[in-house]
Amino acid sequence: MVIACTYSKKAKGTGTDGVFLAMMDQNGKMTKYKNGYYEFPLAELEKFESARSKRKMERKNDYEAPNLKVRNVLVESDGSVLIACEEYYVVVNTYTSSSGFTTTSYTYFYEDILTAKINATGNFDWLRKIPKKQRGGSGRGTMSFKLISDASGYYCLFLDNKKNMELQEDEVPKYHVDGFGGQVVVAKIDNKGVVTKELVFDTREEEVKLFPALFSKINGNQFIGRASIKHGNYKPLLITVN
Repeated sequence: MVIACTYSKKAKGTGTDGVFLAMMDQNGKMTKYKNGYYEFPLAELEKFESARSKRKMERKNDYEAPNLKVRNVLVESDGSVLIACEEYYVVVNTYTSSSGFTTTSYTYFYEDILTAKINATGNFDWLRKIPKKQRGGSGRGTMSFKLISDASGYYCLFLDNKKNMELQEDEVPKYHVDGFGGQVVVAKIDNKGVVTKELVFDTREEEVKLFPALFSKINGNQFIGRASIKHGNYKPLLITVN
């Protein structure tokens, strides 16, 4: 059994240093897999961040990526492993009126995707950051992403702001707000770690609403799920990418 997770050198906090791989044999004995610990390179984490954020990252000793949640672990037939993480957090705000009435609001943030590939020989092939910023006030909704793969690489399906399609590495992505349209985007990472983006369609132009994280893999490069159309009806939607 392959065990894969993120790790931190600190006992407390929400940061992540990198990924950890271990093997458990049939007797329940666990040993680290290959090198065991694979630290995220700072150069990749600095991409798509503001100049101010980069300075903070460089000044901080042993910087850790914040609020990462493991979304997928894929063990390939050749023994390589891919771990896909997403930056996810919730901001809670409590307001008290002059009359003493208290209300609490929750804002959910689904942000950058980080994918780490460990090859079959146990070396760290690459870490790739797919920039995105999504926020909403009603749980996951149209946010987060779905990952599938085929022999040529990995595909991440999510909704994005159209302004992010030609984003440069020194630019910060714009927000996609849950429930307010969005572009259906597929980001592909090939086996060498090259990232490309494909704009599939604009949900407002097609007058549909979809929930990417609920889609499923039907073939190596096809996603299938349900789309909400007018009057609250649902129809199956098949997305094929290049």
